[in-house]
Amino acid sequence: MLIEIPEIVKKYDLKIKGVIQVGCHWSEEHSVFEQLGITKIVYIEPCKEAFEIIKAKFNGNKDIVLHKVACGSKEGEYTMFVSHNNQGQSNSLLRPNLHLQQHPEVVFNDHENVKVVLLDNIIENKDDYNLLMLDVQGFEGEVLIGGIETAEKMDCIYTECNRGQTYSGNMEIEQMDLLLESIGFIRTDTYWPSPNWTWGDCIYIRQSLLK
Repeated sequence: MLIEIPEIVKKYDLKIKGVIQVGCHWSEEHSVFEQLGITKIVYIEPCKEAFEIIKAKFNGNKDIVLHKVACGSKEGEYTMFVSHNNQGQSNSLLRPNLHLQQHPEVVFNDHENVKVVLLDNIIENKDDYNLLMLDVQGFEGEVLIGGIETAEKMDCIYTECNRGQTYSGNMEIEQMDLLLESIGFIRTDTYWPSPNWTWGDCIYIRQSLLK
């Protein structure tokens, strides 16, 4: 993800007790969590190849919970659009739209059936976590709708965001602002990696924590 987590922790004096990461891919941020002393982690990843990597990596670690599912607002089995060009980092439950123009090198020529569950239904002991990270290629809004009780327990939500239809039907940033404002969060940081791309990363902080 594009915004440095330690900088956000320091900037807002966050005391992170646990992390939930939806769409963790290969758990590339794990070394950062270790540096911050965070050991209680839930990793959620629906794609078979990526999940096998993290399963092998964390096998036997009782502090790390792994779920091979996707999260959304409706439970069931759905088809994911898959590209193998960039290690599956662009895989999405939504049909690629502007992504095809902005990243023509990423070709979606495969599919994978994945189980979708509500985030609220799989996170036990929600009070043990206060950082939620979402990187699900346009499906972030659906994750939040199905995980609103979990989101309400957070101090910080770090999510990929969109200012256009990167994937058809993705929640755009203004809608996300309204949704998270309704449960007490303010968007404090936003990073767009290119003026020509409609995707980026943003940070929401619980309003009561802002000085």
